[in-house]
Amino acid sequence: MEAYLVGKIVDKINFNKILFENNNIGYIIETIDKINEESKKIYIYKHIDLNGNSYLYGANEYSEIELFKKLIYIKTIGPRTATKIIRVTGFKNFKKIIDEKKFINLLSYGISEKVVGLIESNFNENKREVKVDKKQKDLILALEKIGYTKHDIYKAIRDFNYTDLSFEESLKRVIRKINNI
Repeated sequence: MEAYLVGKIVDKINFNKILFENNNIGYIIETIDKINEESKKIYIYKHIDLNGNSYLYGANEYSEIELFKKLIYIKTIGPRTATKIIRVTGFKNFKKIIDEKKFINLLSYGISEKVVGLIESNFNENKREVKVDKKQKDLILALEKIGYTKHDIYKAIRDFNYTDLSFEESLKRVIRKINNI
């Protein structure tokens, strides 16, 4: 079984497709994330769907393909959704979110709660782990009641350090941050 193909990039068709050459044969490859322009080497993964159709996906690193494969093995997440998730977050950011188990941060990228829940349940080995502390949960609920969207809320609190602040002060600072987004 082939693990990956190595060849050269002949042309960039658009932001997510390239023309790839291997042994004098050209392939149209959909990229998982943005391909590094200076890259001399990309990895190609061949995905075969249930109907027997094959699709080729390209990546800068083999670890990107491994993460992509883990995503598409989640029920209801196919290759299109997986590539969209990795593109919108960026491979390194997505990997960091998975490694640090900060799945809630995916909401700030506009990924639906349902998909985030699926990702969390499949990537989180310790299912009983607390993901959101009480103060963060209270902030989210208060901001939703005021009328802010979940997307804006999660984007604002993603890297916000509220541990040494009172609830009221945290709420004020998050509101300021949301209004400056």
